[in-house]
Amino acid sequence: EQEIYLLVGNIVDNICKSDDLISMFEASAKYKYYVSRIKKIVGMSANAIINQIKDGSFIPKYFEINFDNIDKKSKVYNSIKVNLKDSYEMILKGKIDRVDKLYIDDKEYIKILDYKSSDKKLSIDKVYYGLQLQILMYLDTFIKIEENLLNKEILPAGAFYFQVKEDMLEGDYNQDKFQSKFDLKGIVAKDENVIKGFNKNEDNKKIKGISSSEIISMEDFKNLLLLSNIVTKEIGNDIITGNIKVYPYKYKSDTGCEYCNYKDICNIEILNKKEKYNNLKEIQKDEIWDKIKEKIQKDEQ
Repeated sequence: EQEIYLLVGNIVDNICKSDDLISMFEASAKYKYYVSRIKKIVGMSANAIINQIKDGSFIPKYFEINFDNIDKKSKVYNSIKVNLKDSYEMILKGKIDRVDKLYIDDKEYIKILDYKSSDKKLSIDKVYYGLQLQILMYLDTFIKIEENLLNKEILPAGAFYFQVKEDMLEGDYNQDKFQSKFDLKGIVAKDENVIKGFNKNEDNKKIKGISSSEIISMEDFKNLLLLSNIVTKEIGNDIITGNIKVYPYKYKSDTGCEYCNYKDICNIEILNKKEKYNNLKEIQKDEIWDKIKEKIQKDEQ
C-alpha cells in the first residue's frame, strides 16, 4: 500500500514540475496543500482499485479505449454508428476508461468502468428516458466488437462508475466503511459466474464492492443494452427531422438546463408557457421492465 502512495507521489510531483505548472504549484502554501490532497485521494483510489482487482477474477484488459475511428473499412474500435431513417447514420465518439474480462469454462464476460469525479449512479429509468445512455452504449459496442473478432457470444457482466472525489477525505470511518466509499456504482448481471468473478476467495452469493449497484438478470441486462440502442436511435431521428422544440426534461430535481450552454438562446426561463418542462416521472421497479419490453416489442414491429 505504501509503495502505491510513493509511486503516486512521484508521478504527481513530476507533473507539477512541468514547465507549465511549476510556477503555480510553487507559488504558495495553499497550492502545495492542494498537491498533498491530490496525492492522498489518488493514492487511496489506486489502492481501492487494486484491492477490488485482487478480490475478484476479472482481468483488466484495456484502458482508455477511444471510439473515434470513422474509417468504415476498419472493424476494430470504430466510432459507434447508429443507423437512422432515410439512410442517415449517426456517429458517436467516446472513450472507455477500463474494460475487464472474466473467463470461466468456455464463457467470456465483460464489465466496463468509467472513472468519475462526481457522485454518479446508474438509474434504469434514466436509461429508459434517454438520460443515461453513454456507459451502456460503450458496453454494447465493445461486446459486438469482441463477438465479431472472436466469433463467439460475449456476455455482459456489469457497467460501473468508480468515484474519485475529494470529499472522500472527510469524516472519521473504520476501515470497512472507508473502503465502501469506493464501491462500484452501476448495474451487474445476476449470474453465478459473475458472482464468482467478484468474489474469488469467498463462497457466498453477496457480491463484494458493489453496494450501490443494482443486480439484474442476464436477460434484463441484454434488454437494457438493446433499449439503449433503441433510445439512441430515437434521439438521432429527432435530430435529423429538426425537432428542436424548447421542451427540456425535468426528472426529480434535475433538468436538462442545469449544464446547458444554450439556455440564454432558448430563453426557457421567460417563456410564457404553462408547462416549460417535460416532466418525467420516476418509474417503479415493478413497472420498469414491463415498459422496457413493451418498447423493444414496439421497435421490432
